[in-house]
Amino acid sequence: LGPPLVRHNEAMLAKEVRDLISSWLPTHLAQAALIWVHAPGPANTALLFGGQGPLRKADPRVRGVPFTTQRPTLGETSRVVLQLSRTELLEPQEAAELQRAPQAEDAPRRAALEREAEAAASAAARQLGEERRVA
Repeated sequence: LGPPLVRHNEAMLAKEVRDLISSWLPTHLAQAALIWVHAPGPANTALLFGGQGPLRKADPRVRGVPFTTQRPTLGETSRVVLQLSRTELLEPQEAAELQRAPQAEDAPRRAALEREAEAAASAAARQLGEERRVA
């Protein structure tokens, strides 16, 4: 009784996700300059890009998230959105340093940037929660 129920629930969730994204196609996704997707694993990729999937890999706007993500939570989503929407202006020397192989001395800077992004994502998630309570 357990496994058939799990398969049924997974199929219903997949249909719900496809229907939701399909409902965004004529509005939000039609206007989007870029569509950032992170769907690790063949089942998740097939859900979005497979036969009945609402997205097409051939669409030049579809891009993979270019950095590591954590568990799919609201805070992590906020962090990813913040990271994708941020622009950093680098001096030529800084750009050259980023292109070289990572060194041990880069770890503290990377950790500080990750802490900063996490704090900003938490603040954005709190603000979003407060806006939802007010509305």
